[in-house]
Amino acid sequence: PGRGAGGVREAAAPPDVAAAMAFLIKPTDGDAICDPVCGTGALLNEFKAYAPEAAAYGRDLDREAVVAARRVLRGRPKVDVKVGDGRAIDLPDGVIDAFLANPPFDRRIAADQPLPELYGALLDEMRRLGRPEGWRAAWLVADPDALDAALAARGDLRADRRIPIALRGLPAEIVSIAPNVYRAGEATR
Repeated sequence: PGRGAGGVREAAAPPDVAAAMAFLIKPTDGDAICDPVCGTGALLNEFKAYAPEAAAYGRDLDREAVVAARRVLRGRPKVDVKVGDGRAIDLPDGVIDAFLANPPFDRRIAADQPLPELYGALLDEMRRLGRPEGWRAAWLVADPDALDAALAARGDLRADRRIPIALRGLPAEIVSIAPNVYRAGEATR
C-alpha cells in the first residue's frame, strides 16, 4: 500500500514540487534542516541540491521509506536519516533553521491520527526544534483548513504564502510557515 510501480512511494513529492518547496525556504550551506516525515527523502534531496553543505535531518515511521531515503541521499555530507516519529524527534531544542514536510494526505497513505491533530503535533515539534531567533518551513498539505486550524490554535505561527497545486489529480497546497518573531522596529503582521 502507498507504493506504485517499481516500489516508488506514491506519496513522495514529485521532483519539481520538491524543488519548489526547497527553493521557497531559501536554503544556505549554514542551515540545519529537518523533514519530520521524510519518506523516501525527495524533499531533503532537493534541499541538499541547493545547499550541499547544510546539515539535513530526516525522520519517518516507515522503515522501508527510510532505507529508500538513505539510498537517495547516499554520498551527500551531513545527512542523518533514521526511523523515528516526527512528533518527537531526537534532537535538542532550538537547533533547526528550516523545515520541509509532506505529511500524509490520509488518502493513499493513511495518517495515524486525524490531520488537524497530526498537523498540530508536527507544528509543536517544529516550535521546539526551531531556532529561537527564527526559522522557516514549507509544507505540502492536502487539507489547508486543518493546517489553518492547527496554526490558529498555536497563535504564534503563521502561513506566509500559499501555492495551490494539483498533485496526481488531488488538490493540495504548498504553504510557507514561520513563527511570529518580532524584533524592535518591525511592523507586526
